Amino acid sequence: MNANLYTHALRQKYNNRKKLQRVLNDMFGAGNYGVRVSDNHWVLLLPTELSDSEIEHIESQIRVHYKP
Repeated sequence: MNANLYTHALRQKYNNRKKLQRVLNDMFGAGNYGVRVSDNHWVLLLPTELSDSEIEHIESQIRVHYKP
């Protein structure tokens, strides 16, 4: 993995890990990014900076919808 990674903390908590992996694999390819957790938020370690629309796309794809 490239030593010069960009970090981005997702705004929402409690997102779906498998969905996150799927969308990041589609965008960057498996093994070309990193993910860690900080204060219950996913922190992405990415090879490129993300645009606002890319961030919104990722967050919309990984939301967990709870039914009362």
